[in-house]
Amino acid sequence: MTTAFSDPGATHPMSAESVSFKDGMIVTADDLRTAMHYPVALMQALNKAVYGCGVVCGFDLCPDPELCGKEGHCDPCNKQSEATYPNFIVQVGRGTALDCYGLPIELCKPVRVNVSPETCGCEQKSGIVCLFIRRVSASEAPRGDCCAQRDVPADCSRQRDHVLIRAFPLGQEPEHACMRSNEEDDDKGCGKDRAALEPGSLAGRAGGGNEVRRDDWDDARRKHCRCLTDCGDCKCCGDGWVLLGCIELCPGGIVKSSLDSNERYRRRKWIKTIECLCHREETESTWNGDNGGQVSAQLARAEDDRELELMQVRDPKIDEKIESMVSSEAHRKLFKAQRIRNLDHFIYVLETRMDEMKSLVQFARTPKNLDDYLTAARTWKGNEPMSEG
Repeated sequence: MTTAFSDPGATHPMSAESVSFKDGMIVTADDLRTAMHYPVALMQALNKAVYGCGVVCGFDLCPDPELCGKEGHCDPCNKQSEATYPNFIVQVGRGTALDCYGLPIELCKPVRVNVSPETCGCEQKSGIVCLFIRRVSASEAPRGDCCAQRDVPADCSRQRDHVLIRAFPLGQEPEHACMRSNEEDDDKGCGKDRAALEPGSLAGRAGGGNEVRRDDWDDARRKHCRCLTDCGDCKCCGDGWVLLGCIELCPGGIVKSSLDSNERYRRRKWIKTIECLCHREETESTWNGDNGGQVSAQLARAEDDRELELMQVRDPKIDEKIESMVSSEAHRKLFKAQRIRNLDHFIYVLETRMDEMKSLVQFARTPKNLDDYLTAARTWKGNEPMSEG
């Protein structure tokens, strides 16, 4: 006979606390704060369970716009040394995040942040620094913010919270910060299993087979669902810092390559739904030219019946046609990795995934090439005999 561990009549308290007001009750400031915080506490409980902590959107890390294109070198006396942005200023774009308490962090406009070794506490003038953001209450802010109207005396009865952005040397990150662990950074995230086994994905067929085993796909789906439904740990989360990204410094400024590539976001943690649903390698290792033929599952996936139909028949001359229309060798490698079947398929990929492909490093400097390729493909298709393609 099974016995319940808990008495059927027993109750267990939640984290949110409310106030029961009564006529004639002396109401204190603490009572009012508790009453006001009750709906916020309910929101926090849901945010932590549904979204976890991490970046929701934005927070792009860019070089100081006031440099106006100036470049330097790590060793100013050696023009062969690594290129730099010759100061220690990073622009953080506007964005939104959730801290580990389930509270929003909102940056309403881009800000310039000083990440110089002196500011971030680095002992040396070279190395990796990581930018973190956290929510700061109005009482913690250096001057406060009383939300007063212009020319009206402020009594600070209305206040706004602030955000604080700081740079920390690698290895000296704030305790309990919201960021990917080293284990998660080693390509062990739940999104990768799902992407690699997506039915119809070319990534799943990179080994040469035509189909993914059903058992493998079912197992990947189970992992994907666990990622979305698992509850986070109920542990201390410190000051609520959220990682925005890491960059490399040298005596000549910010190492240009560290701020220009998506590597700077590698340790960034996104909210739970984005972490589970998105394949984070899309703009990193998946799209480089030496990826062994593997491509992004999201880009390669056969999304509808039309694409499945287009992939049924392979045009034996498709590689020659693409080579005639595509100017860059790197671009040709990219399309070859997707195993384009025929000209219709090539046009379909360009039409439906233009925006995704423009964000790739191969097209970052020449996004117009994609439009040129599409025009050339349509022209070629229009001149082909009806029986081909």
